[in-house]
Amino acid sequence: MTGIFNGNEEDSLVDFITRDKSRLIFFVSKNKSILANYFIDKPEDSDSFLKENKQYLALYTVENKSALTSYIAKNANTLADFLTVNPNILDEYIQRYSEQIIAYLFSSNNYIQNKAQIIECFKDEYILKRYITDCINIVGPYLICNQSLRDSKSPEESFINKNEDELAYFALQKTDRLAGFIEEYTRETADYFNRNKDILKKFITEYRNSAEFQCDNILKSYIHEKIDSKSYLYHFITDFEKELHQSVTEFKKEPSKDLLNSCVKPFVHNFRDAHRILNAFRIPALQLRNEINLTELLYLTVIKLYDHVFYDWIYQHRDSLLDNSLTLPEKNMAKKYDEDIDSKLKSLPFNNENPSDNVIARRRDALSILFPKYQMMHLNAIYATDKTTIFVTCDRTSVSISDPNFFEKYFLDEDSDSHPSQSSEDIEK
Repeated sequence: MTGIFNGNEEDSLVDFITRDKSRLIFFVSKNKSILANYFIDKPEDSDSFLKENKQYLALYTVENKSALTSYIAKNANTLADFLTVNPNILDEYIQRYSEQIIAYLFSSNNYIQNKAQIIECFKDEYILKRYITDCINIVGPYLICNQSLRDSKSPEESFINKNEDELAYFALQKTDRLAGFIEEYTRETADYFNRNKDILKKFITEYRNSAEFQCDNILKSYIHEKIDSKSYLYHFITDFEKELHQSVTEFKKEPSKDLLNSCVKPFVHNFRDAHRILNAFRIPALQLRNEINLTELLYLTVIKLYDHVFYDWIYQHRDSLLDNSLTLPEKNMAKKYDEDIDSKLKSLPFNNENPSDNVIARRRDALSILFPKYQMMHLNAIYATDKTTIFVTCDRTSVSISDPNFFEKYFLDEDSDSHPSQSSEDIEK
């Protein structure tokens, strides 16, 4: 998204995401891992998230097996103190696991035979703490199952209330733990972002170029709503004007509009396609903006990325596509020319497969728009008679790819100044 969304656009995107609660929940759910990364890396925003979600974060720690197990392992003293002042909870636990406890204590040279002796033994907080630490995989699930840490006869004295700050903070200390919280409390996290749109905007700005950032489906809906155009690219190109330092309204004029709609749009299925195309287009466009037709360069950029075989083919057959004179052809000559090209287009693979009718048609459209000579030959092959020929007026700027003096500029490799394969077949011969 770099260079495509300015600050105002990001505000607009945030408004779009938060306007629909289900859309916001979907966004949070899809990006839980990098949202967790964001909060861990941004202490000031982490503090805000902690403050507004303290109750839920603490609840997650005492209800999630992995989180509670990790917490108890580091805070056995806290739990031992709580169980000591809440003998009813400890008594219920001993009742259920007395055999296991007796066996454990026996292995530690504590010869215990009944529940009363266990209770007496556990009055030693060192022994109780050691038991909790060593048998955490039994203690943790039990406390979660019977909600001992959530409830007590006196709610204000419950473990979660007495240790809420510590429990909540613990949930924020590791990425996987916080991601687990976001997954389990997606609605509550979404509500937080609905109240704190500025933090959502900062997150999008920070992670919009990350491979893990999941926003394609939402961006599709956003762009369809915001843009009246038939192509994603019109909107992005408008922002690109600022980098070009000139107007690129030519993108919306004929024949540029035809080239975009017929030949570029089929390759743009989502935001990332548009982003990839403009990233590849940016450098040559900035270098050559005063020397070439930008729309034609954009199309060449697209096929270089997605239809490289056709990109090479155009360069290899330049002698047959370029013509300064545009002399009227004879019917037979036009027909042979058109059949030769048609045959080659049908045999030219696309994605290592035979081209579909749509691919062939799209390639023909591109040749007709880019090269007046091909258009004139094609029209004469179809419609000309012995008495009538069709002349195509070359309404091109002097920097068009169809001009032999400028053709080479469209195929300069920005890294090595090299061209596609130099072999050239003359279709007319």
